[in-house]
Amino acid sequence: MKVILALAVLLASAATTTPAADRSAGAGITGDATRDDLNLFQMVARSQVIVDVRILSGSLRYALVEIQETLKGSPESDRLRVAFREFNWNRPKGEPPIEFPDGQREILFLVPYTGVKRTEKNRDLYALYRGEAGRVILAAEGSDPVAEAIRRLVRIAALDAAAQVAALKELIGSPNTALRGAGLREVARLRAVDPSLYAVLTTVLSSSETGARVDALGLVRLMFGTFGTGEGMLPEEQQGRIALVRVMEMARNDRAAAVRRAAVVAMAAWPQRDEIDPDLRNLAAQDPDQTVRYEAQRALLDSDR
Repeated sequence: MKVILALAVLLASAATTTPAADRSAGAGITGDATRDDLNLFQMVARSQVIVDVRILSGSLRYALVEIQETLKGSPESDRLRVAFREFNWNRPKGEPPIEFPDGQREILFLVPYTGVKRTEKNRDLYALYRGEAGRVILAAEGSDPVAEAIRRLVRIAALDAAAQVAALKELIGSPNTALRGAGLREVARLRAVDPSLYAVLTTVLSSSETGARVDALGLVRLMFGTFGTGEGMLPEEQQGRIALVRVMEMARNDRAAAVRRAAVVAMAAWPQRDEIDPDLRNLAAQDPDQTVRYEAQRALLDSDR
């Protein structure tokens, strides 16, 4: 019961706004320039309105869009105005401006725009949630995997806490890369791990996508630090050792330095140091990437304390 209550609190935090950053996201767009790195599930949970739209005009003071499908919330009209120019005025140096090409299809994550008085005539006026991060440009033809992912995540966000966690874990094995990424990051954020995840994570570690391998290693690191490796382990817990062998091989041989670094961090969480220290020493001395060598050296220093 305590575990379920704790997860409920964490999931509720995904569905509510943070006091400073999210008030600014609704009040204007200046706060969006310093947006947090939210995963797709958090974006879905925190946005008040999510709509599939066609851009009617992006050259006006506010972009005018026509709703093709409402995925979440109850927008005031089938045509909405979207405030975005404040974000362009206040965007960080080097960040490109937001533009809305006429005719383009997008999914927009929206919150009410409060940069003007919320009178009846302005009830159709919204702001992008988290600026540029609050829009997904859809493929011109055919189905779009990100759009399909958002629809699925909207349904998951409406579930109770326990059902959300179960559904998010199932996403880790999804062939839809957007769903898989959302599942990996949200399960890690919630720390909702159990030994049964080792099997699917070992599969994801063989993904051709660098980001998926990095995300999976982050979750493996959390699991290594959570579950023991002594005698009497359950069969699913023993898969942790299978995962360790794979992680060590990735730390030595993966083509991407970001993956090798994440693998070193995961190795460092393994509680039986004598099984990993020899590999860490080799990596600290021989890996061609400085960031990988640094993580291996730091792990060895931590083990000496």
